[in-house]
Amino acid sequence: MNKKILSLVLALVMVLGAFTTVFAEEATTEKVEKVVGKDNKIQYVIDKKLVEGYGDGDYGYDKNIKRSEITKLLVYANGNKALAEKLQGSMQLYSDVDHAYWANGVISVGSTVPSAANGQPMLNGYPDGSFKPENDVTYAELAKMLVVLVKKDLTADMVKQANANWASQWMTWAAQLGILDDVVVANSDAAANRADAFTMLYNALYKMTAFKRVPANEKIGVLSALNRSKLTLNQDSEQTYTITDETVFVLAGELSSTNSNVIKVKSINDPDYYLGSLVRIMVNDKKEVSHILELGNPRYLALGLANDKLVGDNARWQGVADATVETPYTNVATLNTTMKPVMSGWAKINFNSAKTKVDSITFQTTATTNVATVKVNSDTKVYVANPANNQMREVKNIDEAMTLIGYDKAKWDMIPNVYAGFDTDGHVAAIHGYNTDGRNTAKVVVFNVVTKAKGGDAYRIINQATSLGNATLEKTNGELADKNLFGNISAFPYNYGDLYDVIELKWYSGNNNYDQIAKVIDHSNTDKYPIVQIVRTYNDGKSLEVVDQYGYKALIDTRDADIFSAKRFDKLVEGAKIQFATEDQNKAVDTVSILPREMAVKGSLRAVFSDAVYGNTYVGRVISVHVNGNNSTVAIDAYNNIFDKDANQGYTTFYVSEDTARALKNAYEGKEVNFKVTDMSGIYGRYYAQDFHDNATGRVIAPVSAPLTALEAAQAAIEKAIQTKSVADVLAAEEALQYIPAADKDNLETIPAYVTAKATATAVAAADADAAVEALKVKLTETMNTGDYAANITDNATAADEKAKIEAAKTEYAAAKAAVEDAVALDPAFDTTDFDRYKGNLEIKINAFNAHIAAGSMFTAVQPIAPIA
Repeated sequence: MNKKILSLVLALVMVLGAFTTVFAEEATTEKVEKVVGKDNKIQYVIDKKLVEGYGDGDYGYDKNIKRSEITKLLVYANGNKALAEKLQGSMQLYSDVDHAYWANGVISVGSTVPSAANGQPMLNGYPDGSFKPENDVTYAELAKMLVVLVKKDLTADMVKQANANWASQWMTWAAQLGILDDVVVANSDAAANRADAFTMLYNALYKMTAFKRVPANEKIGVLSALNRSKLTLNQDSEQTYTITDETVFVLAGELSSTNSNVIKVKSINDPDYYLGSLVRIMVNDKKEVSHILELGNPRYLALGLANDKLVGDNARWQGVADATVETPYTNVATLNTTMKPVMSGWAKINFNSAKTKVDSITFQTTATTNVATVKVNSDTKVYVANPANNQMREVKNIDEAMTLIGYDKAKWDMIPNVYAGFDTDGHVAAIHGYNTDGRNTAKVVVFNVVTKAKGGDAYRIINQATSLGNATLEKTNGELADKNLFGNISAFPYNYGDLYDVIELKWYSGNNNYDQIAKVIDHSNTDKYPIVQIVRTYNDGKSLEVVDQYGYKALIDTRDADIFSAKRFDKLVEGAKIQFATEDQNKAVDTVSILPREMAVKGSLRAVFSDAVYGNTYVGRVISVHVNGNNSTVAIDAYNNIFDKDANQGYTTFYVSEDTARALKNAYEGKEVNFKVTDMSGIYGRYYAQDFHDNATGRVIAPVSAPLTALEAAQAAIEKAIQTKSVADVLAAEEALQYIPAADKDNLETIPAYVTAKATATAVAAADADAAVEALKVKLTETMNTGDYAANITDNATAADEKAKIEAAKTEYAAAKAAVEDAVALDPAFDTTDFDRYKGNLEIKINAFNAHIAAGSMFTAVQPIAPIA
């Protein structure tokens, strides 16, 4: 950092220490010791290394302090160092403080986070929209800043009155608080010098008595609920945070003199307008939100690029991704699989050669015009954000997103309103010869249009509505809720449903009431929702074998189901009676209603699963596994054979991925597993099994990739060498190249990036070897000449001393030998003359020393030196 930046500000980091980003760690404090006298106060901060000089012992006591430097001091002292670091470059509040300015983060925090002592604004800009960060701070300005930092009873009216009578009131308060102790101010409008600033700093900190360390945590997600007291991300109650009076929302608007791109949440008239936005929030240890930064939304997609740009580096996404790409906006609220809207651009999903995994997403404006292609991997975060369908959450992967989108390649595969944040990955592209569009890896992908609507809040009817419209409803956790139907005209004729019906109440913000009721389980309709009994449980009760009144059994998956309610009647255990709802035959169960045990089993599972039940979870014993690329299969003794509803069990052969087959072959032949089945009609009448779990432990059976081929290993080694340019990695790459065909070796060796990496490593290895040889030389000069042994090595003490010096030379020899070998491996022409000479010299000394002590009877405590390797 430039010497002119206030050392005091830098050193305050040492006082505050490192901030945590873990919620479990609470804010901490550190007391300030009391010292007396100006010189002692200055010396205190120097002795404690709270400030640094200019490198020559000069602390520049007579130099001035800039507004930017004082801002950093105030923000750190207010406990917000971590927050300032996270917000660095994320917003521009003033015309002369751009995203790249070194103090952007502290100025953003100082301008939007109030003093912890009194809630008053820490900093203000000038009426013209500037901050003037390079201006010197006067004594009066510094006094005001420190008073705001520490004066606990300061109010907005007091600030206004003190500013109107500038600067006498601020100076008076500073004196009363002890901030001016040991400081003589002749002119409050004069620039403050560092000696006085050190002193005023100590006085203010001592008045505070302790520093507060406030952890800063950030979360990224889709804004699914926002009001003046709470914020929820991803429709997840565990991701609900508190909105305070000071929480600010950083919008997408351009900078103006009124800082219109920042607004306090309590001032937002229609918070629902921002639902579906991808946001980055800053949260303290109390789960209170200080800042909400909007990264994208369903209408304008990725924010931060110019209006006419679809792809490019995006400073607004700093800390999340390097760049963003998006489709043009299509004005649609929902899609379904029979409607193909007119679009000016879209995203296409690209699968691997086996059609089992999504590799990348291509953004297009026409069928032949690509904007960019981004790769996806297991680390890519995927979100759906469609407020119209009440889908605003993170999903497991692209596959789950496509399910919600209603993706059907046979009908349409153009997905509108998608944006992504990605990081570049050039060296991998250089190795594998990818084109420009393939050099990017998505960090975040957001789909803004989905066809599947997410339901509202689910309840079960416990007491039916009375003539007054009152009803008792039950939540999944067993809690009861009393509702009155008369406030909800959509429930005419004033009935939520019958006893044990499960319903869904959807919130409509237009009239601030639940006005949509959907029946999830109609308890009386046992043809559609049969009452069945649990026969057996698997996977810690998440998979259930159930039987209907006709003796037909099926296995259902309840891992993601809403369950009513273990608290009311029973648990999901053998003998329990339940009803369940599933969207279709290819899906797991969505809702389970546990009923009284005395209730009779009624209805048929065949009515629910009229076709082969492809989507459900099944249990069976692995009989044999055949690993054969895309034709890999597994034979399973499936309990309650899913293709023969009248059989209790039977052998069935499934297609599986090669990696899954390898995992089953390695450890699960003869063992019991549970799995899901999907239809692969037309392929020899067989079916595709996936999502395998160990039935005894519930552990996911992770696919096992094939070992790397020699070529793949060489490619990987080259990639790493390009990335690190280290001697060790280049040597490893050179070793790997020896095991592949000559043509492949020639292609890899001549990649420009690898040539550069090898040249860099070769130079480093040569320099390291020269330095190691020189170190060996130095150690050898510290030993005696062999001709001096007789005169100087005459007892155990002198022998031990010389032996230690020779052993030290041996240590340097070992290091030099390794370094020289590396250098020669990368450059066979490397000159080893000096090393060879010093090696011979060392061998002579060792042999002469051993001969000398062997010839003398007085050397009883000294052992010979082992020869060098």
